[in-house]
Formats: sequence, C-alpha cells, structure tokens
Amino acid sequence: MVNQTAQLPPAPLQTDTPLWQFSVKLWGNPRSADAALALQAQGWVVSHLLVAAFSAQQGRVWDGREPETIKAWRQEATMNLRSLRRFLPKSRPDLSDLRQRLAQAELEAERIELAWWSLHLQQQPLPSTRPQGALALLADNLAAAAEPSAQTVELLADFASELIPAATREALTEALQARAGYADEQK
Repeated sequence: MVNQTAQLPPAPLQTDTPLWQFSVKLWGNPRSADAALALQAQGWVVSHLLVAAFSAQQGRVWDGREPETIKAWRQEATMNLRSLRRFLPKSRPDLSDLRQRLAQAELEAERIELAWWSLHLQQQPLPSTRPQGALALLADNLAAAAEPSAQTVELLADFASELIPAATREALTEALQARAGYADEQK
C-alpha cells in the first residue's frame, strides 16, 4: 500500500542531470553494474553509491544523509515497482511484457530519484575543507553510503573501477579496508 503522506518530487523536475549522465556511464561498465547489483542484494542503496561517487568526482564531501522525502520516494515508488517486477517469474513468457514495463517504470523512478538528489546536492553549500586527495574523498564518500565490511570492500572497489585508474584500485581497496577496520572497531 502506498504511503499517502509521502511527497511527490518537486515540479518541474529536470531528469537529464549531470548525476544521471554520470550514473548511466558508470552503469555502462559491467564490472561497476555487477558490483552495484551485488551490493544492492546485500542491502546497500545503489542511489547512495551513485551520489557518493558523483559527489567525490565533483570534489564534494557527502556525509551519507538522505532527505526523508527522497527516501520515501525510493521506498514508495522504486522499491514497490522492483518488488512487483521481481514477483513475476522470468519463466512465465505470458508475463514478460508486464515484467518489461515494470522494469522500465522502475528505471524511470530511479531516474526521478537521482534528479531529486541532483536538486538537493545543488542546494547544499560546498564544505570549507576537503579530505586530502581524490582517492581519500572517494573512499570517505563510499564509506558514508554504508559501512564497508570485509565482505563489501572488493565490491566497492569494483563499483568504482570506472572512476579510477587501474593502478590506483589497490590503493582504493586499502583505503576502504582501513575504513572497514575502523567501523568494525567501533562495534
């Protein structure tokens, strides 16, 4: 059942944003897309990963906080469409057209969510200080998306593989491991 108190996105909402273009490019990398889906299966929110990585690429710190309005949209629109699509078995050819339409609607709901994120990010002031180095910023932002763990560090590095030179992947993995170690010590 849809939450009647959830807000609709602001109108008019420009959906072809730099964040959307960034997401499409990142999603076009099979390694990044596969890692994002694997992280999603573990409970991570892919839009958080995209916002974190995009913010890092823009030189912005992202603290992981999500406005309740955007969270409600994801829960009420995107996740309900995803649940319904997943409910329909792939083995039923008679339901394939409906499943395809639901997948398209789910993608459009994600696009609207990212457009809303884009608007939110534009309204946020740039921080006065930044971590040293682009790699540290990327690791910090990804860690803000959700706590990295020993099981997710490699997936996070795979997700970000489109954004960094291959030679720095190991350094990103180590930076994420350090953040995972810190998160594990705090528990």
